[in-house]
Amino acid sequence: MNVSRENLYYGIILLMGVSINATGAYYVLFLRDIGLSFSQIALLNTVYMLMHILIEYPSGVMADKYGRRLTFVLGITLHAVYYIGVGLSRTYVPIAVAYAIGGTGMAFISGTLMAWMVDEVTKEKGSDHIKFVFGRSPIYTGIAGALSGVVASLVVGYGLNMPFLAAGGFGFVTALLAVVLMNENYGSVRKAYNVIFISGIKQFFSNPYLLMLTALSILFHFCTAIFMLTWQVVLTDQGVPNQLVGFMFVGMFLAMSAGGVIASRLFKRIDKISVLKVAALGSILCYLCIGVFNYWWVSLICFIGIEIIMALWGAALSTWLNEHIPSEIRATLLSAYSTIFAVFYVIYQPIIGRIIDSVGKQSYFIGVAIFSICLIVILVKGGECSEESKRDSA
Repeated sequence: MNVSRENLYYGIILLMGVSINATGAYYVLFLRDIGLSFSQIALLNTVYMLMHILIEYPSGVMADKYGRRLTFVLGITLHAVYYIGVGLSRTYVPIAVAYAIGGTGMAFISGTLMAWMVDEVTKEKGSDHIKFVFGRSPIYTGIAGALSGVVASLVVGYGLNMPFLAAGGFGFVTALLAVVLMNENYGSVRKAYNVIFISGIKQFFSNPYLLMLTALSILFHFCTAIFMLTWQVVLTDQGVPNQLVGFMFVGMFLAMSAGGVIASRLFKRIDKISVLKVAALGSILCYLCIGVFNYWWVSLICFIGIEIIMALWGAALSTWLNEHIPSEIRATLLSAYSTIFAVFYVIYQPIIGRIIDSVGKQSYFIGVAIFSICLIVILVKGGECSEESKRDSA
């Protein structure tokens, strides 16, 4: 079957997105239903993240050495096993083991599929086309999120564990599609594993662009974390009925798809740094409006705006990041980036929760807007200057 690498990538992220998001609305309800406490659920999430962090970088090296398709298929299969394991379990220890398998699987997935896509699409359509792929990707991710809500709603009537089993099924289908249609590609095949491992660390920390982009990503997601944590609570506190939040959840995914459409069109008119500026300034405006105006319709418009902004940001930053990563260790360096990001994520999540508890949601949104003004714009401007100096020296 002759399928373009770009379209195959879209198909895989669509199926994988349905798998990963299918349990989102019900996983806490299921775990509570079988008798787990909130502290036990939090510990499960910690197990998942710790395994992800520990395996992330070694799995990236494995992808470059032994094959990106192989590593991705292994990862999505393990993640499907995780969902099936949770869905079939009723006691804590088997579920904890399943979560450890899931974190390992996600580590194998993270960065590997992107590395495969960048090299394959570059060979097929040229490096300048990559930004359009990153721009269009949120369209399919958003559609997948909306479809996952539909799938979960259709099967949950048969039991709260059914969304987990459905997620596992979609994961196995994704793995099968990858085996049948993806061709294998590699990075540094001829180098020993330990050589790639050490070389990747040295190259990452000696590359100022990668360090700057990692810091920029951490900063941006530190600011958006309050949106992820509080949007449902903000809307219900402002008078939105609980039964409408589910529809708004689907709407958020569709907003992500809209962000992908906007990103792909913006890339035809402006460069990636300008897209980052648009996203940064848009997020500042949204945070301020949420913090100042206590109206549900204002908050809803701004939350939709933040979803669109996140799509723009992700597309532009991913494009910029991959421009500074050599093909032979692409998966390795992407995994290094993901590892550092995950470590900071684990650190700042409880800090953000404490701050929100102390100052309140509205005040925190205003604080995030100010924080964004002081730091995001400076970093984006600094990145632009770095790019200009690089072009001048070329």
